[in-house]
Amino acid sequence: MIPERVVHLAAVDAAKQPPNFLMDELPERLGRGPVTFHLRAQLAGADDSTKDPTIPWPSDRKVVELGVLTIDKAVPNSAEAEKKLLFLPGQLTDGIEESDDPLIDIRNGAYALSFSRRNP
Repeated sequence: MIPERVVHLAAVDAAKQPPNFLMDELPERLGRGPVTFHLRAQLAGADDSTKDPTIPWPSDRKVVELGVLTIDKAVPNSAEAEKKLLFLPGQLTDGIEESDDPLIDIRNGAYALSFSRRNP
């Protein structure tokens, strides 16, 4: 995810902010206009490992744009809405095949456990 507009905050200024300041300021930021991100993916080469995330791929691998995410409003009860969200990286849409990344199954289990703890 690449933001269309990068906003920098110095570490010293960030340290002065309350822990949830990014979520707290989001409705104000969206009031000034939408926030846009570009979803990009790096394509593996024939010899690139997809089983070991500790091995970086060469920087010359092709990067393609998959889509654009535009956020134009915040949910009024965001904290409550967040509790209902469950992301499972192994739950794929038609046309996308499962990879051989062994961490996907581990993440599915960990995310499901986290969800169950947020929603007893």
